[in-house]
Amino acid sequence: MTPTPTSRSPISRFDTGWPLVLAGLALVACLVLIPAWEQLEQTRFERDKLLAMDAQGRERIRRQARYLAALERGDEALVRSLALDQMRLVPAGRTAVLEPPPPGPIDIFEPLEPAPVTIQAVRPADSVLARLSRSDRLRPWLLGLGALLVLVGVLPQARR
Repeated sequence: MTPTPTSRSPISRFDTGWPLVLAGLALVACLVLIPAWEQLEQTRFERDKLLAMDAQGRERIRRQARYLAALERGDEALVRSLALDQMRLVPAGRTAVLEPPPPGPIDIFEPLEPAPVTIQAVRPADSVLARLSRSDRLRPWLLGLGALLVLVGVLPQARR
């Protein structure tokens, strides 16, 4: 059977504009979504950092309130500790087991401070596409290229 002029082969029915449309949409989507994702990650990092600082502040307040309550009720161990640390006084009839601290200021607030919190900073993606999407000089051109690919892809196919 010979092909008639009106019938076309299956491959000729495939619209060649679809790959261009898909490539253009993918390029535009990447150029829009990668910077937005990086800003979202940076915002999450800032939020986590603030939450950690808040938790550390709450822990500091809790420890200081417990210390103040012990001081107000006259806790004997705390008063002795302060007398030894601050005034280098040992109760009568007792000797210090440890060597007295060297002269100079002593930090009594060290046990009141919680351990510092460390949070890992956000590392941006290091790919060619991510670097291109961050470039203020190339990004508009690439967005235009993506739009052009979509435009060329949706143009009607030439008829013979």
